[in-house]
Amino acid sequence: MSEAAFETFIPLARLALGDGYDGTQRERWVKPLAQLLEAASRGIGQLSLTECPLDSDAPQQFFAVAEDMVLLPRNARYWSEVRERMERLYVRANETFADESVARALESVLPRVIEHGSDGRVVFDNQAQRVAAAAFVDAPIGVITGGPGTGKTTSAAALLAIRRRLDPTFTSDRVLLCAPTGKAACR
Repeated sequence: MSEAAFETFIPLARLALGDGYDGTQRERWVKPLAQLLEAASRGIGQLSLTECPLDSDAPQQFFAVAEDMVLLPRNARYWSEVRERMERLYVRANETFADESVARALESVLPRVIEHGSDGRVVFDNQAQRVAAAAFVDAPIGVITGGPGTGKTTSAAALLAIRRRLDPTFTSDRVLLCAPTGKAACR
């Protein structure tokens, strides 16, 4: 973390800690809280204890420690919920669907699209999105990754639509969707 970036979070950390602590305690926790806030602003949800050293009397409303990691308490709650739900999904027996049924549902939900430029080169091909959607239809847990504009959201939406076509009893309470940003989560 650059010193300038860190310095911008010092006033926020002091404000968050408030006047509920004596000056010595408060100042002892300003730097770790500023480090966590700065890391969170960059999408990093935790820091190691070596990066963000805490003592045992750190206020629990500002810091959560899990193994050798320091997190903001809300991030610790989120990770705990994600882990718990993933473990439940993983151990639950999962339906498998016939390849032919998956192929038919895939074709109706996300038909193959290939677009060519004026020079004849392929400028768009949704085959990777189709493979991602079909591959996870009967998986208890899956991860779809890729850079911006590669079709992660389209793949995830197609996956859910295919699963719903194959199993009309499939409901949203059986899905845990995680996304790295608030904007992605809303989508």
